[in-house]
Amino acid sequence: MEHILTITDEAWKIIQSRFTDNNGCEHLFAGLLTINETPDRREFFLKEIIKPEQSDYMEQSACIITIEPDFMANLLLKSKHHGGIFLMHNHLGSAVPSNVDDKHIQKALQNAEDFRNGNFIIRSIWGTNGIFAEVMNAQMDDWTPIDFIKIIGDENMRIHYPINSQSENDDIDEERHNRTLNLLGEHGHEVLNLIGKLKWGFIGAGGTMSCFIYMMKFLGPKRCVIVDGDRIERSNANRLFGYRDGDDQKYKGDVMRRELLAYDPDMQIEVVNSFFPSQEALSALKDCDILICGPDNDFCRYHAAVIASRYWKVLLDFGSGIRLDKNTGIPLAIGSQARLQLPTKNGKCLACLGLETDNLINPKIEDEIRQSSLQVGYIQDSDLPTPVSVVTINAVIATIGVRMLLSYFSGIGKTPGYLIYDELGLQLRDVSSVLKKREDCPICGSGDNSTFGWGDDLPSSLKMMESTEEITEEILDVCV
Repeated sequence: MEHILTITDEAWKIIQSRFTDNNGCEHLFAGLLTINETPDRREFFLKEIIKPEQSDYMEQSACIITIEPDFMANLLLKSKHHGGIFLMHNHLGSAVPSNVDDKHIQKALQNAEDFRNGNFIIRSIWGTNGIFAEVMNAQMDDWTPIDFIKIIGDENMRIHYPINSQSENDDIDEERHNRTLNLLGEHGHEVLNLIGKLKWGFIGAGGTMSCFIYMMKFLGPKRCVIVDGDRIERSNANRLFGYRDGDDQKYKGDVMRRELLAYDPDMQIEVVNSFFPSQEALSALKDCDILICGPDNDFCRYHAAVIASRYWKVLLDFGSGIRLDKNTGIPLAIGSQARLQLPTKNGKCLACLGLETDNLINPKIEDEIRQSSLQVGYIQDSDLPTPVSVVTINAVIATIGVRMLLSYFSGIGKTPGYLIYDELGLQLRDVSSVLKKREDCPICGSGDNSTFGWGDDLPSSLKMMESTEEITEEILDVCV
């Protein structure tokens, strides 16, 4: 089982600053953890950091610190509503636990268990040789190393390996990725290692998504989940990347898996032939780090935004549309968009980036409407019986999406949050700054009404705020 600590870049910099400028003394940082637990992974989110004031130290020197009981009591009291506690201090020498550290942490572990059964503790030490980090609760046999620390910021994302980690960077095929490494320069290996270490979740495998997946493979992802309950039709042949003659009636996800394995036979690929957000789809996507979303309805986008915010996942969403003249069938507008939702303090969810949430339609109902020809695929404001789409509208925005993520991972180039592509005018517009984040947003806001960052520990008072739809009850059954 993987054990991962996820922390925002903002919190990381606060800790780094305190331990780098330590004034010749040991210091303590505490925090509250929420959890995303699956059969193969425990991911801990550092939802809140708590820095002791100088008055909270009973004793502080170059080799020992002792904290006032009231500080620890308040921390334990708050932990009743969270899945765990984060305790981090620095050593002026190497990051190796001392006998005193071992004695104190066992007492803290017992106290945490008394306040909430099953509470985890992550203990971490910042030293001259790196960071030591491990986790335990009363049900575990022994302390277990944190495999890696995932640091998510507004401008980049990176991975840090503790000195006691049992996880390692995967070897990079230098020849296959030579030109990409040359482009990325000094950050090349770090970026490709990040892409290979993260687990990717693809919601949809249609026109835009098949193109995105087809191109993303060249950057070396190793683990992915593809969710799509749709089968290929002959009419998909004009835009579905990977389509081969004879693929009709095959699941789109199975075809994508075939194409990915043809490029890299060592890839770990799970295909879920079900529509998001089914229980099966959510279970498979729950331990992914990156979600790429390309459905043809806003109902799925909304739930992807909620899950991504609640479980601190980076979310890239695609949409496209064609508006035809009702009388002539001539295209009046052809366009697409890419929106990047980051799980950070300043990150905007899809709703804050313009997603309409007032009249969301369950895909099952939307499909019934389609079948009765009252709504037609990609076409808006048209009574034509056949939906239209072309490979260009899918390929252009998918390419832009890959570039957005590469910019985000590497810091090379701009990483906008919202891009709109006008195919008829061949224009690309960045509207990221036009839409402002709502601090009271129930998806990504910082208020008590928000589900942001709660993971499996979502308070009961917030569960009904997600949606009253029956499908949301299925989400909660899987995720809580």
